[in-house]
Amino acid sequence: MKQVLQHAPLRTTCCVIAALAFAVNGTVASAQQSSRYAASQSQEIRQSAEKVLSSPEFRGFKRLERGNSPFGSNGSEGSGGSGGSGGSTGDGNSGQNGTTGNSQGGQTSDGTAGPNGGNGGPGNGGGASGGSPPSGGGSAPSSPSSSPSLPTYSAPAGLGVLLQMFAWLMLIIVAGVIIFLIVMAVKNYDGGNRTTELTGNVELQGEIEPESPPGELPVDVYLAEARKLAAAGQYREAIAQLLLGAMSYAERAGLIRYRRGLTQRDYLRTLRGETAQFDAMRTMVRVYEPLGFGRRVPAEEHFEKSVSGYEQAFRNVPNQEIRKDE
Repeated sequence: MKQVLQHAPLRTTCCVIAALAFAVNGTVASAQQSSRYAASQSQEIRQSAEKVLSSPEFRGFKRLERGNSPFGSNGSEGSGGSGGSGGSTGDGNSGQNGTTGNSQGGQTSDGTAGPNGGNGGPGNGGGASGGSPPSGGGSAPSSPSSSPSLPTYSAPAGLGVLLQMFAWLMLIIVAGVIIFLIVMAVKNYDGGNRTTELTGNVELQGEIEPESPPGELPVDVYLAEARKLAAAGQYREAIAQLLLGAMSYAERAGLIRYRRGLTQRDYLRTLRGETAQFDAMRTMVRVYEPLGFGRRVPAEEHFEKSVSGYEQAFRNVPNQEIRKDE
C-alpha cells in the first residue's frame, strides 16, 4: 500500500501529461483543419466566379479582357466590313454612290449618298470623310476606359497565422507544465524511496538530532513547551520536547558533551548509571520512535505515559554547567 501511495504522484503526473498532449494535438489538428477549410472555400468561390463569367451573358467581358473591342472606330456597332471611299458597306450590298443597309436602329435606308459619303450601315466603320450617321439612331456608347477583371477571393491570410501562433503558444505552455510536473514527480519519487530505505533500519528513523545544545535550556522549559503542544493535540511533538528535556538533564549533569549528530539513544546510553532517569528516558524513546516512524498514530495516552515518568525522574535538575565540544 505504501508503494502505491509513493508512486501515486508519478502516475498522476503521467495522466496529466497524456491529457495535455491530447489537448495540444487536438488544438493543432483544429488549426490545420480551419486553414484547409478556408483554402477550400477560397477555391470554391473562385471556381464559381469563373463559371459565371464563362456564361454567354458575360462573353463581352471576356472580349474586353482580351483587348478586342466590340464597337466600331467611330463608336457605332455593325456586322459588316468597313466602307470604301464612296460609301460604307452595309450587310454586303453596296452601290456606286451609296449603300443600302440596315441601320443600327433597324430602319432601311434607300437614300443616295454623295461621292464622298454614304449612309452608315451596321458595319465596323463609317464613310471615309463626311459620312452620315446611321439613319435609325445616334451613335453607340463609347468603349469603357478599363476592362473588367476577374473577381478573386482569398481567405484572410492572418487567420491561419493566428491559429498557428495560438497552437505554438499552447504547446510551449504545456511543455513547461509537463517539465514542472516531471521535476516534482521525480522529487516525490526520490523522497519516497529514501523513506522506504530508512524504514528498514529503526536506528536511522525517528531520531532527534538537535541543532543546538539542549542543555542551554532547563528541563522545566521543555516540560512547559511539551504541555502546550499536547494541549494543541500535537502529541508526537510534545514527546519530542520531553526527550530534549532529558538530553538537557544529561548535559547539565556533565554526562555528555554536545556534538552535532548525537541522537536520543546516544544520550540514553550516558544515563545507564542513573537508574530512574535511564528508565524514564528509555520509556520515552520506546514511545516516541514508533510515532516518529509513522507506525502508530500519536494519542494522548502516549504523552501521558511519557510525561509521568519525566516528572518523576527529571524533577531534580542538576546545577552543573553544561560542557560543549568546540
